[in-house]
Amino acid sequence: MNFQHTKTALITGASRGLGKETAHALAKSGVNIIFTYHSNHQEAQKTAKDLAEHGVLVKAVQSDSTSSQDRQELLNTVKHTLSQWEHDHLNILINNAGTNCHIPMEAVQEAHLDAMYEVHVKSVMFMSQLFSELLSDNGRIVNIGSGTTRFAIPQLIAYATMKGATETLTKYLAKTLASRGITVNAVAPGALDTGFNAEVFGHAPHMKEMISSVTAMGRIGQVKDISGVIAFLCSEEANWITGQRIEASGGMFL
Repeated sequence: MNFQHTKTALITGASRGLGKETAHALAKSGVNIIFTYHSNHQEAQKTAKDLAEHGVLVKAVQSDSTSSQDRQELLNTVKHTLSQWEHDHLNILINNAGTNCHIPMEAVQEAHLDAMYEVHVKSVMFMSQLFSELLSDNGRIVNIGSGTTRFAIPQLIAYATMKGATETLTKYLAKTLASRGITVNAVAPGALDTGFNAEVFGHAPHMKEMISSVTAMGRIGQVKDISGVIAFLCSEEANWITGQRIEASGGMFL
């Protein structure tokens, strides 16, 4: 991947899991990293220290992407950080922050749907809106979709519905920002062996084996299977890819 000039990425929810691995993938290519975390300060500081070992600049910011006040404060912090680093613009925005909701349709309540909307749709919309002016021309936005928008798992109805909206939003953002050369894409993982799915796997220990059996590659996904795809979409080589939903599921339910 070719990052000809020093670039800076903002990644939401990157103190662990996919966000953390994506930050490492970009940092290895020389991209400076600003990342948000929700509450675990100790874990975030360790992640920041590990990322800095790649020789890039790193800033960890506690922020809730579902809060309009936090988003505005984050924008101010990012502007200040870029100024300190003597950079004019942000180059990459990765809307990674998210949470799961594993309940059947008959148990879904308004609070469940509202929570999914807040983090997977509203935050993606307003993070993209707010940071688009700070984003450089020919910049990159990557949103996180889901394999569950192609195949249906009944217990993920609330989650998958909002991820479907994320993927539609991606196309509209791509059309809106194309005149500036900014690409916007969604990466849709299949099931990953991460803390994100720990509750599901904890309640159903057989789930990993079942997922492996319906996946063409014969195993459950790991965060490294996805982070490289995201990093590629942020590179110069991907400048002709926009408005796309790129599934990285190892061939689940083919």
